[in-house]
Amino acid sequence: MRIPHLDTNYRNPIRETKIDTGFVRGVPGGNQICTVFKGIPFAKPPVGELRFRRPQPAEPWEGVRECFDFGPAAVQFDRSYEVGAKNLYPTSYPISEDCLYINVWTPAEKTTDKLPVFFWTHGGGNFGGFGHELENDGEGFAKRGVILVTYNYRLNAFGFLAHPELSAENEDGKSGNWALYDAIAALEWTRRNIEAFGGDPDNITIGGQSAGCMMTMCLAVSPLTRGKYAKVIYHSGVRCGDDPYFPKTTFKQAEQMGIEFMKAHGCSSIEELRALSADEIMKETDFEKNMPGLGFRQFPDGVSLMDTTGMEILHGNLDDVPMLSCVCADEGQREPGKRQIISAGSKAFCENQLKLGRKPVYAFRFSRMMPGDDEGAWHTSELFYMFETISRTWRRMTGYDFELQTRMADYWANFIKTGDPNGSGLPVWTPYTEESKMTMDLGTMDQMIPVE
Repeated sequence: MRIPHLDTNYRNPIRETKIDTGFVRGVPGGNQICTVFKGIPFAKPPVGELRFRRPQPAEPWEGVRECFDFGPAAVQFDRSYEVGAKNLYPTSYPISEDCLYINVWTPAEKTTDKLPVFFWTHGGGNFGGFGHELENDGEGFAKRGVILVTYNYRLNAFGFLAHPELSAENEDGKSGNWALYDAIAALEWTRRNIEAFGGDPDNITIGGQSAGCMMTMCLAVSPLTRGKYAKVIYHSGVRCGDDPYFPKTTFKQAEQMGIEFMKAHGCSSIEELRALSADEIMKETDFEKNMPGLGFRQFPDGVSLMDTTGMEILHGNLDDVPMLSCVCADEGQREPGKRQIISAGSKAFCENQLKLGRKPVYAFRFSRMMPGDDEGAWHTSELFYMFETISRTWRRMTGYDFELQTRMADYWANFIKTGDPNGSGLPVWTPYTEESKMTMDLGTMDQMIPVE
């Protein structure tokens, strides 16, 4: 019996391969049609003197490294008790400053297969999350001939802290955005090594959700990554122009935040701050309670980012490649009984691409009222369907939900392969154009609907 969506060329996936730091061996995926390489270091552990520094190349190893277990998540507060987080996180998971690990799900049989690659950045507000959350799994994409790559990046102050002393350590005189440099390093690692897993370094789709969407926007507009991706997928977070929710933080303001952070933790030098334990760094202070927005996050430093992502996108400072933008109907501030068709940010993004004469965006609304509570199509809920992992939730899913996840996984795999989500047996998904300002609804109407 043929496994649905399985390309019969990929029945004996690569189990062992050589990357630039040595040999790695993966573990068979649960569906037996892919291999999962878990916890491959893509940089040195950012600990000790490497805390608050840009990621350094990983050390090579002798012999074969068994990549059978995911690496620790970045240091973060325990969120397993939160109502929203319980949908995504296991009841317990290891955390560590030694967190810069990458994961690869590959169905490739040979290193010459040239399969398309989905480079995924997890969300979590820049203060939580990891690349192997419950919803993240590459077996659904592997069935469709796509390689999935996920990774961890530093969070909270570990991922973003700027300070004049730290700036003086770098030749360019800049500091902070460590998490963005982690993401850049992970993307560069993927480009260098993905052929060892049967992937195509020239057909990498970058994507992410929420804070991962913010990071994906950074990767899309950064001068350090321009021309290094083939397609982009934004989930719940794309912005265009000024953004009152995320006001611009200048480099000098970021350094001042670092000065105040250091004082709040009773330190007078970076040396003292590096000597603190991770728990002490994470200890909340009055300064942090008053931090605006999501607190620590990316900012224009003149090296990795030249301006805010919204302004860079507004001015077209990103590659003209196929793009897909997703929003959930019930995320954010929602009036009772009123569901959003498309977020203001996503609509502005679609309109701006048209104004610039760029490729039109494939817009999407996820509207499935998730079984089990009255929260509706909440922020992040679409990922279980996209990754085809709804069986991992505690919710009682219906036959419709299983059909929906198959359609979504098909659309996304098609887009990752070709830049067009359409395929055999799927309702036609047209891009957002001047003549047809439409978005695809999946979860309620399952068809194209107008954007008002």
